[in-house]
Amino acid sequence: MDFLGQRRAVIFGRLIIILFAALGLILGWISQDIAITFLIHSLGILFAIVATIPDWPYYSSTRIQWVPVRGRTERKGLIKRLIDRILCKE
Repeated sequence: MDFLGQRRAVIFGRLIIILFAALGLILGWISQDIAITFLIHSLGILFAIVATIPDWPYYSSTRIQWVPVRGRTERKGLIKRLIDRILCKE
């Protein structure tokens, strides 16, 4: 999951939980049963978990460009130049 995918997952998860909480509150109010409110809210949380925790392809749509790794020979040359400079061999 990339950074944009993480942002999408957070927004999507919050939206699902808020919508299911509002729906549960309204239906629980109409039926005067708190069990319906808790049931609908719990289903919303489960749906949000299934929709946001796995690394779905939707959340990995933008690829990150990584900085190329320097080669070992380049590092050896840098260390050799540093040692030569310390020992005044230049």
